[in-house]
Amino acid sequence: MKKLSNLLVLTIAILIFAVTATALSNNDEQSALPKLEPLPIHTRVEQAVAFFLPKIHYKKQQIDDELSSQMFDFYLESLDPQKLYFLESDIKEFENYRYSLDDALRNGDLRTAFEIFNRFMNRFEERLTYVKKRLEKPFNFNAEDSFLIDRKDMPWPKTQEELDSLWSKRLKNEALSLKIAGKDWAAIK
Repeated sequence: MKKLSNLLVLTIAILIFAVTATALSNNDEQSALPKLEPLPIHTRVEQAVAFFLPKIHYKKQQIDDELSSQMFDFYLESLDPQKLYFLESDIKEFENYRYSLDDALRNGDLRTAFEIFNRFMNRFEERLTYVKKRLEKPFNFNAEDSFLIDRKDMPWPKTQEELDSLWSKRLKNEALSLKIAGKDWAAIK
């Protein structure tokens, strides 16, 4: 039963993600990445899901705050499973939506999903810029460092500096793996 409930949440989250990913608007002149916006058809699709879900799902799955909370968690985990893009402040801001996704689903309102996804894309772009800048200088492999590979259960980074530190360690770990494999700095970067 729990697996099917999870499957339902997964299906809804994938639908929201798929709808989000297909709704590219015109590129913003100041950003290399496009800003996504919902298309009119997406509203109708979301309303159809909200209409049929409680009627045809074998569990008669209700679209309520509990489902909303599950969708919220799943969506964030799908976008940033290792907590390497969003900041704690982003998550606190998004918390306002935790129990309103069910209402948004019924109303065909995709603004929240798009807002979260666009923030993710902005954070992604920030990380890409950081990576390019950080790889301009080689790493010091003589310093004692540690890197937690699986950050799933860790808290969200609080500051940009904390995020930069995590990414520096991540890059250093990957660079060290390549160095051990016999690559020189030019090939690593």
